[in-house]
Amino acid sequence: MGKLLRVLVVFCLLLSIGALVLGILLFGKRELLKGRAQKLENAIIQLGALIEEEAPQSSGVVQYPERDMSPNALDFLDDQEFSGFWPTYSNSYELVDAATMNVKRRENELMAYFKRTPDGKVIKNARGLKVTDGEGTMQGLLDEIIGNAEDQYNLLNDTRQQLADIRAELVATIQDLNQSKTGYRQALLKIQNLEADIARLQTDLRNTKDELAEARDMIRSLQDELAEERRQLQLVEEQKVQLEDEVAQLKEELEQWIGKPPESGGLPGPAGQGEIVWDPGEKGKVVSVNPAWNFVIISLSDAALNELLGDEDSDQPLGLVQFMIKREIEGEDTFVTKVQLQKVRRDEKLAIASILSDWQQMPVQEGDIVFK
Repeated sequence: MGKLLRVLVVFCLLLSIGALVLGILLFGKRELLKGRAQKLENAIIQLGALIEEEAPQSSGVVQYPERDMSPNALDFLDDQEFSGFWPTYSNSYELVDAATMNVKRRENELMAYFKRTPDGKVIKNARGLKVTDGEGTMQGLLDEIIGNAEDQYNLLNDTRQQLADIRAELVATIQDLNQSKTGYRQALLKIQNLEADIARLQTDLRNTKDELAEARDMIRSLQDELAEERRQLQLVEEQKVQLEDEVAQLKEELEQWIGKPPESGGLPGPAGQGEIVWDPGEKGKVVSVNPAWNFVIISLSDAALNELLGDEDSDQPLGLVQFMIKREIEGEDTFVTKVQLQKVRRDEKLAIASILSDWQQMPVQEGDIVFK
């Protein structure tokens, strides 16, 4: 009996030693499990602060300007073509600082492994097992965090896809903008050249207007000169008519004097004068020619008038006074014909002379030189 008791005491002592060793080992594991659980709780609390509590919702349909895809043209387009990008875009992706999960205030749920009733009793299922999931348990809270994290992950993928679509739209917009800017620069260069052309044309227009004004002034001056020339021509025509009448009268007088002896006053020099003494040289020029009546009108110089008429004018018929007519051709004097004076008008320095056809070498013209 005593031996059995000693064996039992030794056995109990060994069990106590084993229990102590196991207790020491379990205490270390307890600290390990407790530290892990606390770190896991803190990580979940921190993770919840980064997970949105609800998925962001679109704020409604917003009208954004679409990209014009119609070609650049000066003509007005009735139907413009647009990209149609914005209907596929959700502005919910633009929401920032959305509300996140506050796991800290739900720490009791995070620490509750079993589902309990309001009075603290553990709930069991139909098989008698304790319930570890559902609302109010750690598993329920973790499931909610996982669901929100999945929604946020899907939103992240949608955002990435939306970024790719936006990048494609942005690249197309940049290409259109670059092309439009190239055309815009070419249009600016063309406008600059056109403005330079307009400035040059305006300068030419001003110069043309000045020249036109000068031309108008010149035209008015020429019109005045033309009117004066017409007036002078009219006077000459009137004088011509008067001289033609005088020529006709002189022809009649000449017919009466032809055949009369010198003592009757027909052929010598001017009345009351002896033979005329002429200085050789030019005496005037032809100012008018009448080939039908075969006479010319001569403009006499003052010296020729003095030699012909002396100091006093005389209305008596002239004697036999003849002049020669020449013309300068290619720098040389060419004989044209002879003329015989019929009548002299000293006040106008004009004389009427008959053309001597026997001496005529060529037709008489205005401007021919009369000489002696």
